[in-house]
Amino acid sequence: MSSPLSHRSGSTLWAATACIVAMVLMLCIDGYSSPPKNAQRNSDRIWIDGFPRGKSKPVDPFSQAVALALMYAGHPTHWETVMGDSGAAFVMQASEIAPLYGPDGKKVGDAPKDLGKVIGRRDVGWWPIALECAPTYVKFVGRVAGRELRVLGSGDHPGSEGLAGRYEKMHGDIIRSIDTGRPVVVAGRCQCGGCFWSLAVGYDKGEPALWSYCPLAGPQTQAKRMSNNPWVAVALGGKIEKMDRRLADREALRHAVALARDKVKMPNNYLTGQGAYALWASELRQTDPPGQARWHANVVGNLTLRRGAAVGYLKAMSSRHEEPTRAHLLGAVKQYTNALAVLKTADTSSEAMTSTKGREALAKLAERLAEIEAKAALQLEQAANSIRPTKNSVQKSNA
Repeated sequence: MSSPLSHRSGSTLWAATACIVAMVLMLCIDGYSSPPKNAQRNSDRIWIDGFPRGKSKPVDPFSQAVALALMYAGHPTHWETVMGDSGAAFVMQASEIAPLYGPDGKKVGDAPKDLGKVIGRRDVGWWPIALECAPTYVKFVGRVAGRELRVLGSGDHPGSEGLAGRYEKMHGDIIRSIDTGRPVVVAGRCQCGGCFWSLAVGYDKGEPALWSYCPLAGPQTQAKRMSNNPWVAVALGGKIEKMDRRLADREALRHAVALARDKVKMPNNYLTGQGAYALWASELRQTDPPGQARWHANVVGNLTLRRGAAVGYLKAMSSRHEEPTRAHLLGAVKQYTNALAVLKTADTSSEAMTSTKGREALAKLAERLAEIEAKAALQLEQAANSIRPTKNSVQKSNA
C-alpha cells in the first residue's frame, strides 16, 4: 500500500488522502496495545488510512469533526445530534472580554479594561464561535454515543509564549490516539481557511508535527501540515456504557434551558442566552465608532446555522417521545423556526451598519430574538420535565 503522506520534491510536505465522512466504516478500536490495520507507518511518519469521504457540507466544523471521529470509531451519529447534545445548537455566545478594533480594522485594545480609553468596538463576530466554549459539554456527547471523549489542553488560548508548553503536555496523547487509528479533533485553522477546527490524522518529525484536514472538505481535499500546534483538542478514549437515549434527551434539554438562561459557567465570562442578546443589542447601539458590518453578519450567520440545527435535532427527538413531551418539543421547533424567519430579515450590509437607523433596527431584531428564545426555552423546560424514565431506562441507569 502506498503512503497517503507522500514526499514531494525533497520538501517536508506530505500529501494525505486520509478521509472521513458520514456513515464511515464501522471500525471500533479499543486499547493502546498495538497499531491497528488502519494506522499506517512509513519510516518516521504515521497516518490514519482506510476511510472514504463524501461531499462537503456547510455545517458546524466542531460538531462535524466530533461526529466524524465518533462514526469512525463505530458510533453512528450526525453533526446536528452533536450540536444538540452539546448545547451548541441553542447557544448565543457573547462576552465583555473581546478585542477592540478601530475603523481601519486594527486592534487598539482589549475589553473590558480598555473600554472608554480607546476609540474602538468589540469584534462581536468572534462571539458565536468562541473556541474556548466549544468543548464545554463534549463529555456528555461521548456518554450518549458510548465512547469516552477527553478534552486535552484548555479552551483559553495561552498566547504565543505559552503555546509550546501547553502543546507539549498534549502531544503524547494526540500521537497515541493517531497511533491507534483514532483521529483527533484539534483547534487550528484548517486548509480551507475558514474553519477553526480540524481533524488530525497523521504526524511526522516536522514542525508542527501534526497533519490535519478540514472536516467540511470534499473527497479530493488532502491533509496538510497544521500551521500551528493546537492548544485544545478532543480525543477518543475507550468504549463506555451508552446512556439511555430518553434520559439523555432530558439531560440535553435541561442543559439547553440553562444555556438560554445564562446559567452555564463558560470560559472568559461568556454569556449564552438572554444576557448575550442584551450585550449584542448594546454593542449595536454604540457608534464611537460603529463595528464593522462583517462582525454582525457573522453573528447572524452563526445563529442561523445553530437554530437550523436545533430544529432538526428537536424534530428527531420528538419522534422518540409521546405526548405531552412531543407537543412541547414541537412547540420549541415552532419558536426556533420563527427565530430563523426573523434572522432572514436582518440587514447587516455596510450601509446599514454605518447608520444609526440600520444599527438600531438590528438591535431591535436581537431583542426580538431574545423574546422568541425565552418562549422556546420554556417549551424545552416543559418537555424535559414531562419525560419520565421507562422501566428499561431506570434499569440501565442503575446498572
